[in-house]
Amino acid sequence: MMLCSGLSSTLLLAATCSLITSGFIRAQVSFPSNVTAISTGRVVTSNGLSVHRLSCVGGRIIVRSAVYRCGGEVTCSQGDAENNVRNSCDGKTVCDIKSNITYDPGVCRYLETTYDCFPHHNVTCEGSQSNLQCGEGQVIVVSWANYGRRDTTTCPGQYTIANLYDVNCVWPGSMEYVTNRCNGKNSCTVEAKSPVDPCGGIYKYLEVFYTCQAPPCRPGWTWSGGRCFIFDSSQKNWTDAESSCKTLGGHLASFHSTAEYTFIRGLIYTAAGSYKDAWLGGRENGTVWMWIDGSQFDFINWAKGEPNNAGGNNCIQINLKGQDYVNDAGCSHQFSFVCVRDP
Repeated sequence: MMLCSGLSSTLLLAATCSLITSGFIRAQVSFPSNVTAISTGRVVTSNGLSVHRLSCVGGRIIVRSAVYRCGGEVTCSQGDAENNVRNSCDGKTVCDIKSNITYDPGVCRYLETTYDCFPHHNVTCEGSQSNLQCGEGQVIVVSWANYGRRDTTTCPGQYTIANLYDVNCVWPGSMEYVTNRCNGKNSCTVEAKSPVDPCGGIYKYLEVFYTCQAPPCRPGWTWSGGRCFIFDSSQKNWTDAESSCKTLGGHLASFHSTAEYTFIRGLIYTAAGSYKDAWLGGRENGTVWMWIDGSQFDFINWAKGEPNNAGGNNCIQINLKGQDYVNDAGCSHQFSFVCVRDP
């Protein structure tokens, strides 16, 4: 029996009870500093026969602490509560916990569990593929990704410590690679590799943190980078295409990075079965090019020698004859188009 309540002896109290100070996260998963918790929770189980449920919507449970309390800030040692709860709950979306409370006088009265809900954690060892999956009606939103190495224990394989020592191995293109394949989809397959070797001789792995969320876009639209995109296969001139986008609550699409440019090309290919010529929202105003949605004209993948303004070409076309660049074309031409809008 544990004597916790009503003891006046400081020595005895120190021997039987203690103030618990647990670390923020003591788990096998080490979260990067820029991966934040989706939510936090606290469950108090005050009856030895009761069962309480920890739940994490869209992510995984990581227990912060689980302690038996005598009252106030005083906690009591009654078995290995924290490890027991961690073993039952860490890494799950839902788990049930039951306190092991007896009713002898002076024993601890309730089990207090605090936990965080973190994004799903997926690790793929070098040379392998892995599937990211969400429940029905949900889509993947990538929080953080890196192809490289952050510790000496993940994916050891048959390699020696010499292949694991560089724990600052980072491929800068990791987020772009994963988001292009996964964001806005119900499931996707990623492979632990890159077109360049970020650190030679190091056995690497692809690490991805992601959440599952309700689709932020209307049916028919595809989410990417906080915006919703749609491809329209009808043939229209640039002005009429922009009018059609405006009736849908948006504008002809803009892009601001290689990732967004690649996403738009992929969206067209998925919908049309080819890299079909399409209008985007860029247009020349006098001698200045701008996006019709008002965003900054900060990135463009012009073809060599473009824009040349030949014959009054002053509207942006993507996929000229299926090719991987942007062209300036006459605004009266008839092309399909891509619209963008906020969720």
